[in-house]
This record gives sequence, structure tokens and C-alpha cells, in this order.
Amino acid sequence: MHLVKSLRACSPSERALVLASFFLVTAFQSSYFIGIIGYATYALGAGPDLVSLLTLAYNAATFLGSIAAGILIDRRGPRQVLLASLAGGICLALFAWAVPLSPLMLMTSSCLFSLAWSVSSGTLSSFAPYLTQEGERLKQLNGLIDTATSVSVVVGPAIGGTISAASSTSGVFAFMAASLGAALACAVACKELPGARQAGERDDGPLPKATLREFGEGLRVTLSSRDLRLILAMCFFGFFAFGAFDALESVYYRDVLRLDASWMGWLSMVAGVGCTLGSLALLRIPRRQVSLRLLATTLLVEGLGAMLYVGTRKPWCAVLGQLVLGVGNGLSVPVEHTLVQERCEIGQLGRVSSVIRMGIMSSGIVPLLLAPLLADRLGAQSVLFAASTTVAIVALAFLLRLRVHRAE
Repeated sequence: MHLVKSLRACSPSERALVLASFFLVTAFQSSYFIGIIGYATYALGAGPDLVSLLTLAYNAATFLGSIAAGILIDRRGPRQVLLASLAGGICLALFAWAVPLSPLMLMTSSCLFSLAWSVSSGTLSSFAPYLTQEGERLKQLNGLIDTATSVSVVVGPAIGGTISAASSTSGVFAFMAASLGAALACAVACKELPGARQAGERDDGPLPKATLREFGEGLRVTLSSRDLRLILAMCFFGFFAFGAFDALESVYYRDVLRLDASWMGWLSMVAGVGCTLGSLALLRIPRRQVSLRLLATTLLVEGLGAMLYVGTRKPWCAVLGQLVLGVGNGLSVPVEHTLVQERCEIGQLGRVSSVIRMGIMSSGIVPLLLAPLLADRLGAQSVLFAASTTVAIVALAFLLRLRVHRAE
């Protein structure tokens, strides 16, 4: 009932953004993990080395896409950037569906996926204050957007797993194109507030020349604020160990849990259920409680859920762990977005959000590179459990730091 009331209170543009978020994330959730990583692991028999290489290429391209997205959002506003990224994603999906997936094509597709996803997801994280700048409505809109994306984490993997079980993994890309088409239709209806785009618009010359300067400006703004520094630190150190999952998670499904490729969709779907519950919980949390402490607490929930997820060889424990992990993630994402949006000017939001996203993505590089080597010696499950424990310990350290600072 509370969700329905929140949706009714939204403007047409806000509801269109919520729907666009749902279709966008459904498209990518149904396709990347199953269509790229799943194909490499099951169809090509890849081990941690090839999976790590695919993910590393994905992350490298994401760096470039995130920096470009932040600059373009501040220059042109999020609507134009979202429309362009969705059109590009449709072309990518049709390409991946039509071209045979050799290792080279998988690498190419992984890079293209990351470019499309980094731009479109970066736009989602910055769009809300272009539609409303009132504190409570901003929190509610971020909660609704993340609820929609959490539901899509249920729907997308479920559809992807069904397509994979019924036909082939490449079939997920046809569905991806259709879902992105629906997102594009919704994005057309998203109208920014009068004057919002002008507030964030910049024109500092050609994008390639401006890239380092603009990213440096976003980094300067982030580091000059205590709260933004803490958010960046939590994102970096909190997600540091999760890089090991990029390299080993699909191998864990195959070699430890002894599950087939379709379970990559089913277990992701369970995580989506948890994300939905977490996002819905945020809608009922009073605005005054949306704080750095809440962000650190959600990170602790994610760490504990990950420990349960990979701590045994029992599929039912993995299901429960994914559910808990999803609840933490469903809360952390909109909390982080709301905190960032309220702590920087709208004309700097794209670049500051880009810096935060870069912190999350770059944190996983070292674990991504080390995980295959450690897995050869210790086994995939041991490495994943150690990584999960690290996340929980880091979260506890941040909670202690915030408590000490509050006492001071």
C-alpha cells in the first residue's frame, strides 16, 4: 500500500523514470552474467583465468564509460545521455545475438556491455534531482527507482535462466534488445525540471581533452567534503573484496555447488528478491535516519550475507545467503545515491557520482587479479569466504569510526 501511495504521488516524468529503470536493469540482468560469463564457464569450459580476463576487460571499459558519463551528464543533462546509451545498448544486444560467440567475440561483447551499462547506470544514479530537489521526495524517488531495479534483478535473471534452459545462452540477447526498447520508450517521457539542465550544463571544449580535467574536478569536489570522502572510502574499501566474486562466482556454482548454468539466473533472482525487500524498507525509513551510519550498516549486512552464501556446499544456504546479501544491497544503493545527491551541487553531481562509481569498480581490480592464483592453492570456496569476511570486518570498522566521531 505504501508503495502504491508513493507511486501515485510521483509526477508523470518520475513514474516514467521508475519504469525506464526497471526495463533497463532487466535487460542487463537477463544477459551479462548468463550470456557472457555463463557461456564462457559452461559452453567453453573456462576456468578462473578466462573469467577474470573477461571481467577485467569489462571493468577497464567501465572506467572509460563512467568518466565520460559523468562529464556528459553535467554538460547535457541525464535525459539525452540516457536516450543515447539505450539506443547503443539495443545495437549491442542485436550484435551479440547475431554474431557467434568465440572467446574474441566474448571479450568484445564484454567491453561493449560495460560501456553501455556504465553510461546508462550512471545516468540512473544522477537523474532523480533533475526531477525533484525536495529532500523527502528525493529519498522516496531514489527508493522507488531502486525498488524497480531490485524487482528487475528478480525478473531479469529468471527470464535469462528460463531462456538458457529452454534454448541457448545467446537467446538472452534477443530479450535484452526488446527490454531496452521498452526502456527507451519510457525514457522519452522523462522531462527534466525547467532550469535543471542549465544548472548542470558545461561546455569546456571537446570531450577527449576535457576528460582528465573534468574527472579531476569531480575528485576535488569529492575529497573536499568530509561526508563525500567517507562515502567514497566506504564504497572503495567496502567493495574491495567483492572483486574475488567476479572471478570465482561462476566457478563456485559449477565446481562447488554442482549446479548448471540456469542456476546462475535462479540464484541471482533470489538476490533480486532481497534487493526488493531492502528497497521497500527504505521507503518506510524516516529521512533523518538516512545517514552514513545506515550506509555502513547495509555494508555489514552484505558481508554477513555473502559469508552465508559461500560458506557451505549446500544450495539452500546459498539461496538464503543471496537473500540476505540482496537485502543489504537493496538498501545500500539508494542510501548512497541519496547521500551523494544531497551533498553536492546539481552541476557537479554527474562528475561526483562518476568518482564514487569509479571507487566501487576500481576497488575490485586487485582481488580480481589475485583470486585465480589464490583459488589454485586454496580453492574457490575458501577465497570467496575470506573475501566475504573481509567485507564484514571493513563494515564494522566504519561503524566504529562513525561512533567515535559522533562521540567527539
